[in-house]
Amino acid sequence: FRQVLLMEDRVLPISRKDHPLQRKRAVDARTAGRARWAMPAVGTLPALWLDQKWRDLGVAPPECAVRSGSLPTLLRIVAETDLLMFQSWATVKRNNDYGKLLRPLRCDDLTWKHGIGATVRDSGHVSPAIDRLLEALRAAAVSEAPLRI
Repeated sequence: FRQVLLMEDRVLPISRKDHPLQRKRAVDARTAGRARWAMPAVGTLPALWLDQKWRDLGVAPPECAVRSGSLPTLLRIVAETDLLMFQSWATVKRNNDYGKLLRPLRCDDLTWKHGIGATVRDSGHVSPAIDRLLEALRAAAVSEAPLRI
């Protein structure tokens, strides 16, 4: 098998566009940690990554006001409150009008960069349909606007 990288994703703190932290050029983990959060569900990769990051940075985890595995629920809550969330900006901006209501925070301490790709067979017969699918996935990944904060 071989891995085919399609895009790099960034999961980071996100708030409503007029949240007070949006006025700062950059936010560190301690400042973000003093805010209240709407957290991803326990045991999900973003939740595990974020929990470990707080420990690595020696920063107390923030107050969790809401914890949900439902992205639509988290998006609505964050758009209407001062809570922060930890989510992929590429995912948020594709959900209804949330790309207009929410903004990522520049917080390098709490930005998780990870690759998104596909695993395909490396030897033997590989259907031409697989190559067409990979090309379509690459085109979709390229069409994603780069993250601007």
